[in-house]
Amino acid sequence: LKDDPFYSTYATPKVLAGLIEKGALGQKTGAGFYKKVGKDIQRLDFATGDYVAGGKKADEIVARMLKKQPADRLKLLRESTNPQAQFLWAILRDSFHYAAVHLDTVADTAREIDFAMRWGFGSSQGPFELWQAAGWKQVAEWISADIAEGKTLSSAPLPAWVTEGPVAAAGGVHTPEGSWSAAEGMFKPRSSLPVYERQAFPESLLGSGAADPLKSGTELFKNDEVRVWTRDGQTVIASITAKLHLISPAVTEGLLKAVEIAEADYKALVIWSPDDVFSAGANLESLMPVFMKMGSKGIAPEEKKLQDAMLRIRYANVPVVAAMRGLALGGGCELAIHCARRVAHVESYVGLVEVGVGLVPGAGGLTYIARRAAEMAAAGNAGADILSFLKDGFLTAATAKVATSAHEARKNGFLLDSDIIVPHKDELLHVATATALGLAEAGYRPPHKAVFPVAGRSGIATIKGQVANMRDGGFVSAHDYHLAAAIADVVCGGEVEAGSLVTEEYLMALERKHFCSLLDNPKTQERIMG
Repeated sequence: LKDDPFYSTYATPKVLAGLIEKGALGQKTGAGFYKKVGKDIQRLDFATGDYVAGGKKADEIVARMLKKQPADRLKLLRESTNPQAQFLWAILRDSFHYAAVHLDTVADTAREIDFAMRWGFGSSQGPFELWQAAGWKQVAEWISADIAEGKTLSSAPLPAWVTEGPVAAAGGVHTPEGSWSAAEGMFKPRSSLPVYERQAFPESLLGSGAADPLKSGTELFKNDEVRVWTRDGQTVIASITAKLHLISPAVTEGLLKAVEIAEADYKALVIWSPDDVFSAGANLESLMPVFMKMGSKGIAPEEKKLQDAMLRIRYANVPVVAAMRGLALGGGCELAIHCARRVAHVESYVGLVEVGVGLVPGAGGLTYIARRAAEMAAAGNAGADILSFLKDGFLTAATAKVATSAHEARKNGFLLDSDIIVPHKDELLHVATATALGLAEAGYRPPHKAVFPVAGRSGIATIKGQVANMRDGGFVSAHDYHLAAAIADVVCGGEVEAGSLVTEEYLMALERKHFCSLLDNPKTQERIMG
């Protein structure tokens, strides 16, 4: 609109008009602000209009500024004479200025602006959050000074509510009472509609005073990497707190303790953490001291402890529900598939990725693939060929294929038809808890331990023959063939006749053997180290 104080900035920049005139509209036309030439990405030189080599990084001094806390970061950027720092400060300052000027007309409260920037643009913080974190009054003074000096995109002053009244007194727009509504001149709390009651810990904003999930409820057990607690006195929640929720001996200890507590005094167990990682896999680094001292022989007992923990979870006397969100890779995927049910946020990334570091899944993932193939063969036809049900699972593990959504994870076999996919991440704990209690109220009993048939040596030979053709054709390396052969050996049950009946423990022993053997392989060590 022409009465917008920022109206003049909406004029098409000369450089953009030039690109449009040339038909350089982006990737689909082969060029835009960037242009791909072979494997190289070139950038447009605004001065000449030509494409030049890209890939430059920010100056080291600017990179160091960006690692500072918000108050120091903005101060350093504003005061620096470095053009990159000045550019960044200008972007931030103008976004603060623009958001403040238009808040009363574009959003109910500042909450909606910050969430929109998070969700729509992938920002870790919205403009008001960052402003508030850096010191509301100080940043407002900097913006006003830049407006007076003609440095900003618009000469419009900051609204009076920025520097006077409740916002100035509170030191920002987000408070425990609510977020600032410029249109109504008040702090407005979140909506209290019944649907929001399903969000136990809704995404929060800096200054909102939201409850910390990892400090809420009644704590039942805690170590360095797992917190076990309850909200309702009926369901135990195990929250992994380690970096990337990597599974270490301490995590294993915490999960086993959670099962023990749940079986003794509660109805169910939910494995849930408040951030966007379920578990990125096993923590190999935590086992490095043992490996350096004893080699793979020292790892084998630790690996068995992890496998035993997975079986303990699978056969727990209470339902264990995995509340999955974000990454569920390697050991994280194996943890989820051993639970009684999985409740997954739609944006979940699930897969067995161990071959990427030259290993094979070692916590029951391959055993799961073999068992599921036998179950599907039995359900489909009494005389069905197990190998035909095994091939997809083998390829998924051998190629480290990662499902990029919960729906794809269901197609890949890591989620079952009985599992639930949740569209809203903040409802994940609610649905997982309800699912766990529902199973308990329905008289949950763990699955019966049973033997199942495997494809045997003939299945191994078939798979290895197909992979050998790929190796000989140059599509996979010799080490990739070695890894695939190890995976085939486990999922087919080793050197036994087709149709032989095996146990989960038997297959896990094969997993363990190959996992530890690969740790001693120089090619695997190269991949792990770098």
